Amino acid sequence: MNHTQTPGNPDQPPEIKGYQLLEQLSGGELLPCWRAVQQATGREVLIRLLPSALTPAPDTLERMRATADRIIALDARSIVRVYDFGVCVTNRRYFMATELFSRHSILEWTRDDEYLSETNALLVAKCAAEALAYAWDKAHIIHANIKPEKFLVNADNIVKLDEIGLAKILAAGWEDSSRGVITGTPRYMSPKRLIKKRAPGIPDDIYALGLTLYQLVTGIVPVLYNADRDEWQIPPELNNPRDVNPELSKGMGNLIQKMMEVKTDRRHQSWKELLKDIASVADNMILLSDPDVTQPIMLEMNFSLETVRIAMRRAKLKIKANTVTSDAAAHKPNPKNTISSRQRSKAILRPRHS
Repeated sequence: MNHTQTPGNPDQPPEIKGYQLLEQLSGGELLPCWRAVQQATGREVLIRLLPSALTPAPDTLERMRATADRIIALDARSIVRVYDFGVCVTNRRYFMATELFSRHSILEWTRDDEYLSETNALLVAKCAAEALAYAWDKAHIIHANIKPEKFLVNADNIVKLDEIGLAKILAAGWEDSSRGVITGTPRYMSPKRLIKKRAPGIPDDIYALGLTLYQLVTGIVPVLYNADRDEWQIPPELNNPRDVNPELSKGMGNLIQKMMEVKTDRRHQSWKELLKDIASVADNMILLSDPDVTQPIMLEMNFSLETVRIAMRRAKLKIKANTVTSDAAAHKPNPKNTISSRQRSKAILRPRHS
């Protein structure tokens, strides 16, 4: 049987010097992912293959490696770390080795309950703003593809932002290409970046984070595609997230709207400025007071009285379904709506202190 590796055949495990690949994980067509062991350290890592169209020419490799070295040096509590960058032995594709943190995004905390609480969303915003402020100060790194799927939550309920630096490495690889490739997800790109197809800056990341927060606190993405004009637009009736979720505070609504301003100069211009506004909105939330920034931001369950009442109502429905009539049994609660899923909507993200 022929096991020849080719760039277009990502299903077979590539050979990577210094790593033992264990199993393939979901990662999409362009960026296949593998769980692996880094033999020098014995730690498990995530191997992510970069697009096969990036050929390892000497100049390109040198430029991408220089960029990767800056990203590998980043180490902060809210970042999924990058450990290594190189070229596979067999299929000659570039790879990144990162922290094997989690494959579960923050969206899985909202799937059954439609949206996060304001407190949760503010802490997700803080997670991103802290991580990207650090990345910018240390290495002038822009994320360029912020969206809910990039916020990962692990089994210990720790929240981190994934793929910091990936767009920068890809940009270094495409630098001498005439393709005009723009990394990112169009639906989450700022209007100016979409129209002018320019490189992103901090205000563009802030726009994407604002759109992410809008989605997390309302359950919808307000950007719709206008086929007649071939562009993404936000309908006027969806401008204010409070019109969709009236439970949001006025401060939260104003914060998101400012982050999503169409005109770049009307948004926050720095992560420091945004963090100040996040703290202002959360002024009465003690959980945002965080003297120890070395500890990870965690997600904890809040067993509230409302949660107990929900559990009791569901228990009564099940008893009624089992003892009264078969018709009643047909209307028993959806198995997906478990207590644990409801608890997710009441979960509180907070920093863990030692």
